[in-house]
Amino acid sequence: MSDSSQDVQRDLLEAVLDTLIPRSEDGRMPGCGELGVADFVTARVESSPAGTGTLASILDAIEAAAQAAGRPFLEGTGDERVAAVAAVAAEHGDLFEILWQSTLVAYYQHPRICRELGLRSGPPYPEGYELGDSDLSLLDPVRGKPPFYRRPA
Repeated sequence: MSDSSQDVQRDLLEAVLDTLIPRSEDGRMPGCGELGVADFVTARVESSPAGTGTLASILDAIEAAAQAAGRPFLEGTGDERVAAVAAVAAEHGDLFEILWQSTLVAYYQHPRICRELGLRSGPPYPEGYELGDSDLSLLDPVRGKPPFYRRPA
């Protein structure tokens, strides 16, 4: 894929991400595409069980839906973009779900979004949220079962 083709795909992905999670009306919360998470979303989608080429397939379907409605996705209005994304979500639900989940993870783990929501970014443990004591007696039924694995020779 040429550099200009990659740039177009990246622009398309960022526009799709902004369509999925747009900027808040007051401008306090950025759209997902504005956060620079395209590489994260790409890596996550491509490493999914659906495999390599999944993101390109989804983006191609979104572009085709937009063109079928009258113009390229990047030239469309907000409503036209939403309609193209919704059409692909309805037609290719399983593949689209991978993109949607990856978008949510990228957005809500981003330090800026965590800060805006009043959350501390980063892992919740070991320096984060306090964990309560566990009731290890809940493991007693499992501990009482005979081993179900082969012992090494």
